[in-house]
Amino acid sequence: MSAIRKKQTDPFDEALGFRLKTLRQSQRMSQEQLGEIIGTSYQQVQRYEAGVNRLSPEKLYACAKIFNVPVSYFFNTEAHDEMRTFDKRVITIASAIAQLPNPDIAKQVYHLVLSMNQEFEQ
Repeated sequence: MSAIRKKQTDPFDEALGFRLKTLRQSQRMSQEQLGEIIGTSYQQVQRYEAGVNRLSPEKLYACAKIFNVPVSYFFNTEAHDEMRTFDKRVITIASAIAQLPNPDIAKQVYHLVLSMNQEFEQ
C-alpha cells in the first residue's frame, strides 16, 4: 500500500497565495467569483491561495487588475525574505474583518490594523 504524498509548497507561493486570499476576502469575493473572472475553477483558486499551484503571469496580472493593485504587490521581497508563519488566529481575524456587514466599516478596521502594524514595525 503506497502512502499518498502531499505536494510540497514553496514559501513564495504560500506568501503570494496569502496575499491573493486577503485581497479576495477584503472585496467580499468568493473563490467561485474570482475563478469565473480569471477563467479558472474555484478549486484552482483554492490551490493558488494555499500555495500548492503557482499563478501564471497572466493570471497574476488579471488579479492585480481586478483588485486594483500593482503586480509588485504580490512580490514584496521583504515579506518573502522574512516569511512569517501566520497562525490560525491571524487568518480568523482577517476573515472576520472581511465579513463585517458594512463594507465601509470593514475598510476602516482594515486600515486601522495596517496603521497599527506600521507602528509596531518601526
